[in-house]
Parts: sequence; C-alpha cells; structure tokens
Amino acid sequence: MFRKEDGKDITDEEFSKLIEPWGNACNKHLHNDILPEYVAFYLATGVQMKALFSNTYKIHINSAADAFNIKYNYEFVKSKVTNILVEKYHLRVISEEPLDFERIDWVYVRWINGSILVVTLFRYDLLNPFRKGQHVWI
Repeated sequence: MFRKEDGKDITDEEFSKLIEPWGNACNKHLHNDILPEYVAFYLATGVQMKALFSNTYKIHINSAADAFNIKYNYEFVKSKVTNILVEKYHLRVISEEPLDFERIDWVYVRWINGSILVVTLFRYDLLNPFRKGQHVWI
C-alpha cells in the first residue's frame, strides 16, 4: 500500500523500519540480478558487433558497471557474468588478460527410426537470436 503524505518528515524509527529495508532490497536486486545481466549483455553485444577494444576482463566489467554508479562485489558479479555468457550468449571466457572469448556452437543429436542419426549444428547469433541449424545426415 502507499504511504499517505502528511507533509511531515518521517522519524528515524520509521526510516530504519520501512525505508531502509526497502532501499536495501532494491540495491540487492540491482547487484545480484540486474547488474550481472547488463554486464553480460554489454560484453556479448560488444563481441557480436566487433565493438570491444582489447583490454582485461576486469576493465570491461568495471566499464559496464559504471552505468549504475554503485558499489558492487567484483568477484560475485564476475562469476555471475561468466555463467550468463555461457548459458545465455554461448560465449566462454578463454583469457582474462587480455579478454578473449570462444563461441560455443551447440550440437543437437537424435535418432530417427532407431537407426538414422540426425545432427543439427547451431550457431548462436545475438543480433538474430532465433536458432538456425544446419542438418547433417549420417
């Protein structure tokens, strides 16, 4: 529910019981969820568009995080960003100094009629995120 405006300042007790926990919850969500997603998107689009300059992983993470102007736990954010890059953007960090990636191509294998194997190779494209596969019949 919304607080009613009465024209008076809130007390220190009200601030510590209501406003401060609300701010802390918002900051936690920003740090734990929004910041890592944004940094991963920043890096993935930079790679896809060939726009990133050669630098370290730490400098690129800090550059992206500067948009939020908050204090954050670098190791925590780095760990989450690294996982998001693999799971969502199909990029694996292979070097941190200087930063370098390898693209992960997915292979989907299935049996048809118990004997014919179909292999579909997928290449992820961030700018066109629908998976397009090339079928190879074996």
